[in-house]
Amino acid sequence: MNIITQNPFRVLGLTGNSSERELQKQIGIIKRYAEIGKSKTLDYDFEFMGNFSRTLDDIKQAASNIEQAQKKLHYSLFWFVKNNQFDEIALNNLKDQNIEKAIEIWNKTLKEEVSNKNYSSYLNLSTLYIALSTLDGQLDFQSLQAGIDLKGNLIHSDNIKDFSKLVTGNGLAIDSADISKKFIEEIIELLKPYLNKNNGISTNELISLFNSYPKNIQKYLSGKFTEVPISNIENKIDKTLTKRKENPRDAEEYGEELFKTTKTDIKLLKKLLGKNNVQFQMIANKLANEIMQCAIDYFNIHREDDEDIDPGEDALRIAKYALSIGPTGQIKQRIEENIAPIQEWIDIKEEREKRKLIKADIEFIYEQLYLLNETDYIDDNILKQRNKSPFGNIIYNINLKKADKFITKCYPRLKKIYKQIGSEAEISLQLSSAVVNSTLELLIDKINNFQERISLSSEFSRLSIIFDFKIIIGTSVELIHIMTSLAVFDYLKVRLQTNKDIIWKIAYQLDIPTVSRREKKQQELQKERNVLTDMINKQFLHNEIHQANSKMKSIMKRELFRSKETRQKQIIEQQTIINKLIKKSEQEKASRIRQQKEKITKIGKELKKLE
Repeated sequence: MNIITQNPFRVLGLTGNSSERELQKQIGIIKRYAEIGKSKTLDYDFEFMGNFSRTLDDIKQAASNIEQAQKKLHYSLFWFVKNNQFDEIALNNLKDQNIEKAIEIWNKTLKEEVSNKNYSSYLNLSTLYIALSTLDGQLDFQSLQAGIDLKGNLIHSDNIKDFSKLVTGNGLAIDSADISKKFIEEIIELLKPYLNKNNGISTNELISLFNSYPKNIQKYLSGKFTEVPISNIENKIDKTLTKRKENPRDAEEYGEELFKTTKTDIKLLKKLLGKNNVQFQMIANKLANEIMQCAIDYFNIHREDDEDIDPGEDALRIAKYALSIGPTGQIKQRIEENIAPIQEWIDIKEEREKRKLIKADIEFIYEQLYLLNETDYIDDNILKQRNKSPFGNIIYNINLKKADKFITKCYPRLKKIYKQIGSEAEISLQLSSAVVNSTLELLIDKINNFQERISLSSEFSRLSIIFDFKIIIGTSVELIHIMTSLAVFDYLKVRLQTNKDIIWKIAYQLDIPTVSRREKKQQELQKERNVLTDMINKQFLHNEIHQANSKMKSIMKRELFRSKETRQKQIIEQQTIINKLIKKSEQEKASRIRQQKEKITKIGKELKKLE
């Protein structure tokens, strides 16, 4: 029901402050007309306000609605009263549909404050403005705002008591806040056909109509619209939290769903309450925190346990959803702090992808380092040799064998790692340095032990020990070559160079070459390439062919007593021999070249293994 167009006082054709006697008399007159199916036109029908119903049931309902003093006060708030001559003149103009004149009369009586002389003008003019604001289904914001402001001035003035006494006659206990709330509820009902519709009024605009009202009333009004969205958001947060804890692997889906399904509600709350409102900040923080937790849980579980899913981009997207809600204080700080490691994870994606390719190599080297440090390497062959040795010195080869096998296993893995992420990458330097340092420790320990043994040995055993020592130094030279080809930290480069100088000095004293196996293999390769070049330029069976050609020259000479036919026959036979030799030469050359190329290829492969 439109509380103005179908107001009980309009149905009964009376003002809001009509006496009980006037009321009963009017009801009797209207009923008699209604009983015979007729409708009587009354002074306060105000047809310009639009159509209304005045059936017998309407009359009974109208009379019932204003039977109690509280209800009479409520409905009169949305109608007109006649309290003085200004009201009488203005109402007469309304009867004649002189609306502008009536407005002019009431406006002249308004002052800066409501008084006992003009409070009825505030009431009447506000009712008129509100009635005019919804004529013909069109919403007039200016009239609506004016009507609500004027009504608020009256309700929140001391003269609301005078108005109550005027209408009810007995001075009811007045609660301005309660009257305001009921007035607001009726305005909301009045504006429902226009609320959030095209050419209508938005919820936020409706709330702003009451900006002149006390803060507690504004809060009550906003609560009429915020209670449902807040409840919706909180329920969805609780459901998301439960699902996230049960299955964090899908937390990204839950976070996105929570963000999208609460988007409308949180935007509405922001408009209604404002971003600085404490209530809005609390619900926004709660929502943003749960969305962020979805991002965190999803990121953590897939980063640690799942190689097939890269959680970075999805987690960051959900985290940005959380930030877009507009959290404040510690929640905002928490989100920003957790975005940082997710962004870092994304930034190093390329390096991480490369590491995936070398994960097995990294794990292999770590395993070798562990085995090297945690177990004693003993080779069965070495033990057999040691047991047979009359000098018992083969035991010292254990560490060297351990070092050689260790670095030989790790070297190709390190080279593969270099190829993927570069030799100067932190993990490359860490692994290489660990391998080199461990190998060097074994090497130094081995050489020191042997030097001590030599110094303590007798002349009888010294030659045998020195022979073994030369083997050790030769192997050490090769290991040093391998170690110096690896990328290590600067401090280790210095240590490695120092020990290299010592070993090279010993090698020189023992007349041991310091060329690496790689260099030897390179020299061997170059030598065989030179051989190939010589083969290509060489004529095989050169002497045989030369002799055959010389003989051909002799045959070609004329001789006495040799017929022409004989000479020609000898030339043909000799040419056949030459052709066979040339063919054999070419076949031999092709075969030798093919064999040489195979040899070069084999050496090249061996060299590649050493790189």
